[in-house]
Amino acid sequence: MKLSVFAIILLALFSACSDNKAVKKSTEPNTFYYQAYHYDDHGLQDSAFLFFSKAKDVFSQRGDSLGIGKCLLNMAIISNSRGDYFGAQELSLSAIPFFRPHNLKEHPYLQSNYNNLGMVSYNLLDFRQAITFYNIAKKYTLDAAGLLILNNNIANAYRRLGEFDKAIKIYSIILSQKLSEKEWSRTLSNFAYTKWQQNRKYDASNELFRALKVRKHIADLQGQISSYTFLTDFYSLTQPGLAKYYAKEMYNVAEKINNPNDKLEALQRLVRLSAENQSKQYFNVHQILNDSLQTARNAAKNQFALIRYESEKSKADNLRLQQENTEKTYQVNKQKTVTYLLSFLFVLFTLIGLYLSKKRKERLELTAQNRIKEGQLKTSKKVHDVVANGLYRVMTEIENQSGIGKEEILDRLDGMYQKSRDISYEVELPQAQDYHKK
Repeated sequence: MKLSVFAIILLALFSACSDNKAVKKSTEPNTFYYQAYHYDDHGLQDSAFLFFSKAKDVFSQRGDSLGIGKCLLNMAIISNSRGDYFGAQELSLSAIPFFRPHNLKEHPYLQSNYNNLGMVSYNLLDFRQAITFYNIAKKYTLDAAGLLILNNNIANAYRRLGEFDKAIKIYSIILSQKLSEKEWSRTLSNFAYTKWQQNRKYDASNELFRALKVRKHIADLQGQISSYTFLTDFYSLTQPGLAKYYAKEMYNVAEKINNPNDKLEALQRLVRLSAENQSKQYFNVHQILNDSLQTARNAAKNQFALIRYESEKSKADNLRLQQENTEKTYQVNKQKTVTYLLSFLFVLFTLIGLYLSKKRKERLELTAQNRIKEGQLKTSKKVHDVVANGLYRVMTEIENQSGIGKEEILDRLDGMYQKSRDISYEVELPQAQDYHKK
């Protein structure tokens, strides 16, 4: 019986736990993630943002923290490039907890994320905060090229704050190192422009032209725009005509790479440097371009916000469904447990009943057998007391009384016969009782 009870308990426990299966992390590639990179490489940033968002949800379902962080980082970089600075800031800040600072393999992502936060702060004109983020990014920078870029960004922020000494010191340290032509021309241009801003009597033209020459040689169009910007500002007070020429060059290169922000800056300078008639023309172009850019930025902000809203809504719906499924599973398991418990109790009580019934039957049979034995003992005693004693007396009389007659002996034997027959009748009475049935 004990084995049967333990078997039932084990069966119930096994059945109750059979639904709690371990969930293994999927090793399948996240196709949304690679599709997002494909769109980003082809300049389709809206589609890239959408697929990074979808990839993030997949990584979230798999419990892949690094995957979530990388998606948020890429979404933040795209938002920053499209002018959604507050959205980019929020995304980059959200990505921080998903990266592990103690894991060297994840340092490049941390460096990129803090650098993006620095750029966002710079674009929001919060230069002091930008410096803070750039310095944090340096802690996770493993390569010399990355450090050069961050130091240059820090120096630019100091320049915008008007702390020219700090900026110049950083530029000088960078220029003392072995640099690529692109890095050298950028740093030299920034250095010369900052020196001129610190002291308007400083002649920065030679260094600015050297930097521009290198940038043309290596076809660094974005760098050329920066050089034309500095040359325009440098000549705007002393040679307005030459400054206007460089502003036009700045606009032409910006138009070539389709950079609306640089085109707006070039138009602002052309409005300021041109005669009244031309100034109005440039102003009208500036207004149209600015309106178009603001519309595009607002559309991007709204689209990105909608994508993030849909993602969060989907996540909330999934959590709600998971909660409902968990509740249903709990109720099913609860019902199973109750069913198994009732089944166990039913079998247990049935076995107990059978056991007690068997014991009662054995007890009744034992009682019946004891009664039969008791009757047999009484009969044996009567046979001994009546028949055996009677025969003994007859034998004694025959031995001691020589004159006893035959008839008298027969009478006494007949008496004993009658008594033995009476005893035999009494013996049948217990046997007639059906004790085992009772």
